[in-house]
Amino acid sequence: MPISVSTPTLTQEEVDYCTQAVLTKRLAMGGDVQALDRIDSPLVDMLMAKSKELGAPTLGGFRFFVKGNRGQDLQWWDGADLLTFENRQTLMDMQYNTGRCHLGYELLYAFIEAQGIRVTYGKGIGSGDVKADIMERAVNIIDDHLDTVMYNYKQKVRQGLLLSNAANSKAVAGMDALFPITSNTAGTIGGRARSNERFRHYLVTGLTKDTFQLQFFRMIRSQTRRSGGKRPTIIACGDLFYDMIADCFSGSSTVAGKFDYRSARESAMSRGEKYNIALPQNAFMYEDTLIVNEPVFEELDTIDTAAAIPWAKRCYSLITDYFGVVPVVDKQVVKHAMPFNQRLERASIHGEYVEWCNLPNAQAVLTAA
Repeated sequence: MPISVSTPTLTQEEVDYCTQAVLTKRLAMGGDVQALDRIDSPLVDMLMAKSKELGAPTLGGFRFFVKGNRGQDLQWWDGADLLTFENRQTLMDMQYNTGRCHLGYELLYAFIEAQGIRVTYGKGIGSGDVKADIMERAVNIIDDHLDTVMYNYKQKVRQGLLLSNAANSKAVAGMDALFPITSNTAGTIGGRARSNERFRHYLVTGLTKDTFQLQFFRMIRSQTRRSGGKRPTIIACGDLFYDMIADCFSGSSTVAGKFDYRSARESAMSRGEKYNIALPQNAFMYEDTLIVNEPVFEELDTIDTAAAIPWAKRCYSLITDYFGVVPVVDKQVVKHAMPFNQRLERASIHGEYVEWCNLPNAQAVLTAA
């Protein structure tokens, strides 16, 4: 069927121009377009919002110096006793490598043509012969396409920052690798063996509603003691664990409530506004600590099916002064030229991330039975 002369037409260069305009806008806005069927991640957003300025990584990562107590005993002496002298090294380092990721996508010119705009190949931008409304229409088509691509990238990045990624040596070591849920004495963190108790996170498993309350306060006490008095910044829970903790704090037919849940939820929304992060309605504040029902944990249960403990039963209590994510490169878009033998555009979304912790024993993990 012949094409109507009234069919809007864009040249290849004009499509490139529209694509570049969309990419530039998305870089400026951060690509955070929220659709009805999408979720946010308050935990990852918090880690990003409180990321420290650590400069550029060296040799593909960051190195932190830490030290423990000297542990030398006093020598009690009398008369002509010989005095003893010891040389004890307390300075150690922890190293975290950069994980580099890439998401490549294609925009077929046929996709634009299917929306009623023809593409003429090999011709430059004309001198005002294309109407502004046609250019705007093309921009909207491309913008809708890239909206899905950018959310896909964001979704996979935050999943990668939480999973252990043990099967991929090139990936960033995620939260599940830094704070494993099955043991806090095995393996390493930052290159340091957890056989040294200074490099162990607080871990208690198999909690019930009857045992949770005591263990919760023990966890807070341990974290504040080992961090010099700091309280957890955020406590992120899966669905089942959050139901248990909310029931304990707000009260049920058998358990007396500990505070006004409605007031605590309003305080949580204020905290979210402070750090410019989107919080679900399942969030509340307890003694200046943000407790959230992390939506991404539900996604992880569909991915991490071999996990010893489901993400729905997990609770991570974190002090972000000593744990975080450094977005070395975040959502960097690189546009590629059209291949000579295909009619499409290609672009890459590139990212580099480092997840670090320089005070492991101030972080805590609880799990429900």
